Amino acid sequence: ERGFGFVLVDMTDVRDFWETVAQGYITSLQNVLTDDRVQYKVLIERFIGFLSADASTAADNVRKLAERKSAKLRTDLDTVLAALARKHQQETLNYQDTVRALICLNSNDFGIANMGSAWLQGLDIDEALGRELSFQKRNHTPREIVRSLSWLMSLTGPTVLAFEQLDP
Repeated sequence: ERGFGFVLVDMTDVRDFWETVAQGYITSLQNVLTDDRVQYKVLIERFIGFLSADASTAADNVRKLAERKSAKLRTDLDTVLAALARKHQQETLNYQDTVRALICLNSNDFGIANMGSAWLQGLDIDEALGRELSFQKRNHTPREIVRSLSWLMSLTGPTVLAFEQLDP
């Protein structure tokens, strides 16, 4: 209700801390909020609004990004990253694949959305499509995914990170 991001990490039967935290982020980003929007779509909309001179057009821009096919989407991804680099060059260089994956997750094209989801889960992505959309790496460690998602979410406001079943 206050516009905070919310991430819930279930720590039951943890084998690898960072994999568990990364999965908590991915699962939470796909949860539906009280206004019936998916959290990752709200994050992208706020992120695009952060970069834009006219934040009121952010929702329209996110819808347009979702409709793009890979060739045009690559150009749009490069535009988004260039705008972000003007404000945060070093972080953009480090976290550009996370931005690409998050925007791909929002795609109406199942193959593109699936690739975005797979990359965010630390899985290898389709090499040809990844190259077409200018991904720098086929995958990342869970720790780096958490770090990059946390940074990206911090650009749009506070995020509550909650741990469930945190036992000694």
